[in-house]
Order: sequence, then C-alpha cells, then structure tokens
Amino acid sequence: MQGFNLRKKRVESLDFLKFVSATIIIFHHFQMRFQYENRIIDFSNGPISYGLIVELFFMISGMLTELNYDKYRQQGLGEFVKGRILRLYPMMILACLFFCLCDFIYLKETGAWFEGWRTQRSLYIVIASMTGIFKGGAIGDVAWGCNNPTWYISVLIVCYIFYHLILSAEKRFYVNRIYFYVAMVFLGLSIRTYEINLPFMNLDVSRGYYSYFWGILFLHLYGWMKHWLSSKCRIVFSLLVIVMFVWCGLYHPAFILDHDWFNFTFLLFPSILLFTETLFETCRLRCNKI
Repeated sequence: MQGFNLRKKRVESLDFLKFVSATIIIFHHFQMRFQYENRIIDFSNGPISYGLIVELFFMISGMLTELNYDKYRQQGLGEFVKGRILRLYPMMILACLFFCLCDFIYLKETGAWFEGWRTQRSLYIVIASMTGIFKGGAIGDVAWGCNNPTWYISVLIVCYIFYHLILSAEKRFYVNRIYFYVAMVFLGLSIRTYEINLPFMNLDVSRGYYSYFWGILFLHLYGWMKHWLSSKCRIVFSLLVIVMFVWCGLYHPAFILDHDWFNFTFLLFPSILLFTETLFETCRLRCNKI
C-alpha cells in the first residue's frame, strides 16, 4: 500500500477530493430542495445523478480506514466502535438539532414545515435521525430523516462494524482479509441488484457496502499499480479512462447512464483517485528535490 503518504496527518489528494465532492453535494441538495434552476450545470435534475458522489465519499472513507489497519487491528470491537461513535455522532446530533431549529423558524415564518409535503415531523423521526437508525440502519420504515444526509453516517458506522469484524476473523481464522472485502462488495451489489429491502440489507446500506469496501480494495490495487507502473503511465492510463468516460457520456449517454451507479463507482471514481494521487505524489517528489 505504498502511496497515500501518511507521514503527515493529512492525505492531501483525498482532502482535495473530499472538498470538491462536498461542494458538489451542497449544490446538489441546494438545487433539489429549493428547485433552483442553473442553466450552466444542473446538479439536481440533469441526466447525471450528482448524488452518486456519496459513493466516492464511501470509497475515501474505506481507504482512510484501511490506511490505519495496523492501529485498528490492535483494538477490540468495543473500543473501535466507541472511537467511531465519539467521532461521528456529535456531528450527526448537531446537524439534526440545527435542522430542527431552522425547521421551527421556517414554520413560524410560513405556517408550514419545510418540505412538509414529504414527511410528517415527529419526535420519533428526530430520535431515529440523531441515532442513525433510519434508512440503512435498524429501522427500515423511516423513509426520510429530519436531516436526511445523515444517512451517510448511519451507513458508514455499519460499514465500520463489518470492517472490524473482518479484522477479527482474519486474526482468528488466518484468512486473508481481502477475501472478506471482496465478499462485502458482492453482498452490496447483490442487495442492489435483487432489490432486497430489509434492515441492514437495503438500497442505502448496499451503496455503503460495495463502495466502502471497493475503496479498500482499490487502495491495495493502487499499491500494485505503483509497483509495476511509472507515474507517467498511471496518469496517462487514468486520463484515458476519464476521457473515454466523458466521450461516452457526450455521444453515447445510454452506455453511461443506464447503469450510472456502477460505472461511476467502478470506473470513473477509481480513475479520478488514481490520477489525483499520482499527480499529488509527483508534485511532492518535485518539491522535495527543490
């Protein structure tokens, strides 16, 4: 797993992609919620589903987790989950409380709940949202949360638990964890393909399974590519895939859009990750020589 330098506290290439992805998600939800039309780029109603950027977030989360493999394999499941919860839950609770505050202000000013056409406000929904047990979690009948984007954290915590269970299985049964990662990717793909709708086995959590664990597998694949391919070859290869993807999107959109979630997750996003990290790596090497 050479590359993605961890000698520093931050991985610059992944930070850059998180910033770009977060910006796109903000525009996507802004246009979707307020029906704001943009003639240049439509982040909500256009042919491309920009909500698929969430898959890239899951991939990056998987990569960052695996980069800390040596640390996490020494922790027990309780300690590991506790650390994840203390890091993620405060952010999720604050996001839900802030949304509720804004919702009450909107009710006072307009006489109707914000997005009242979509869900009925209740304490039950607020608690389900703050605890992360709606959508991909333990409660499968809550279609929307009070702050719906928090479903990502809900699913991410489930992925974290499976990740540590895999590390435990590797230590106990001496089975290479890569096999388990592959199995989780296929589990996610199967849930989505066969439209299974059960707690921890539905569309939303499947997006986490196949993209989070595919991110981990890509990290190992990157190590192999770095060993066998020069930085120039990696940049050219990734650019060719990105250009081909854009060309197909312009002239043969059905080829991309008919299975956009699969094409984005397994073709476009890995190419972007490969190009970005190789470019940042090249820049780091040149800066060190100066």
